[in-house]
Amino acid sequence: EWLERLCRESADVYRKVEMERRHGVAHPVSLLALPVVGLSSSAHEDLTSLYQEALSLRDMGYGTVVGIPFSTARAYEEAAEQFGLINRDVLLFTKHLREIQLARPDSTSTWEVERGDELVEIKPPGRPSELWQVFATRDDIPEQHLRSDQRSTPEYEIKVAVPTERFHVSGFLFSYFVTQVRLPLPLVVHATVELTHNRKNLVESTANRYLVDRIASFIGEIAERCANPAEPWSAISLLAAEGPFDPVLEK
Repeated sequence: EWLERLCRESADVYRKVEMERRHGVAHPVSLLALPVVGLSSSAHEDLTSLYQEALSLRDMGYGTVVGIPFSTARAYEEAAEQFGLINRDVLLFTKHLREIQLARPDSTSTWEVERGDELVEIKPPGRPSELWQVFATRDDIPEQHLRSDQRSTPEYEIKVAVPTERFHVSGFLFSYFVTQVRLPLPLVVHATVELTHNRKNLVESTANRYLVDRIASFIGEIAERCANPAEPWSAISLLAAEGPFDPVLEK
């Protein structure tokens, strides 16, 4: 009932829920492996130190604190590796985050973000700031490209981040987080495409084919907008592939 209410209130939630259900997930809600809500030191004596740390963070002004006890050293290492994936390419497209601090027992790294209308300044830990232009387009996928279960949520969003200097980029398409779809251009692209269950590859669908065409067209439009008479090759350089495209994009 709770999930159905969210679906009625948000077209975006509904779209994502329906996408997961098509892949056999009846109730696509993330659950904690250790669902302890409202920790108290008396009720969970083995989690006392975790509870105290949570209280300390709340006293520092954090509104939400999630504490996860690790049963093995490897579990901690895997979690640390996943947090390490939070980097500039992810932060470019977030709307509200201004700072992320990743603290480990032996080190602390902080990412800061400043956003303007089209310019985003990323301040990575221990390196000079990076300035990016972020272009966005939003529209509806035409009905003829949608399955019947997609027609209530036809909206899509494409964002393209172009560096003001030459920075190393991952060379993969993003849909909030990085996928395994190779996009070897000197820019970063985010699109609300339909992904496989592991959120790493594109689903074969007419809607995705339409979106891939729109991504290509939008990148071409951006290259024209970035054209500089003093540097006539600057726009073309945005379209210069630095390796093979993913076969799913070449189709």
